[in-house]
Amino acid sequence: MNTFPTARRTVGRPQSVSTSDNSRLLELHELWSPEISRPQLLTCAQGRCWITRTGDPTDYLLEPGMTFTVRPSQGVLVQALQTRTVIRTGELP
Repeated sequence: MNTFPTARRTVGRPQSVSTSDNSRLLELHELWSPEISRPQLLTCAQGRCWITRTGDPTDYLLEPGMTFTVRPSQGVLVQALQTRTVIRTGELP
């Protein structure tokens, strides 16, 4: 049984993965705490990851194509649940 709430899933298939300045490659169980200076959209491009944020009792599970919104006032911790998990960051539209 999945106890994680559902994050937003974008339409379409995940894009092929190539890391760049706005991408982060995480290995299995690796932790990453991005510095958020303005609202950002985190997108799981490959693999699976777990996300928790300060002040939010809920944890989130992202799979390829799913997105998660973070704001500067929120501390965020991302953990890779698969080898070669790729997380892309981008500004909100």
